[in-house]
Amino acid sequence: MPLFVVDPANTSSTCPRCGAKLVEVGYRRLRCPNCGLEADRDTIAILNIEERALSQMEGTLASPTAPQVTDVSPNGWGEPVNRPKGTLALQGGEEVR
Repeated sequence: MPLFVVDPANTSSTCPRCGAKLVEVGYRRLRCPNCGLEADRDTIAILNIEERALSQMEGTLASPTAPQVTDVSPNGWGEPVNRPKGTLALQGGEEVR
């Protein structure tokens, strides 16, 4: 799993939408005077840290070297696509060859 170190400086004082400086409007609440975003300072920091991490990852959530799953069908049951002949599979609670 790749590790990305994100500088936390100014993550709770800049708007994650437009980058403007936020103003305090209550206990732990900040508002953007430019776009109107209002949220808890921790929520704003999380959004900014996430954006910084994604920009370091070049916008992808998967590692570029992650192995691709190719032997499982997209049916969601997890049965191998090319199950070897003669092996058992369950169908309706009964074993089928």
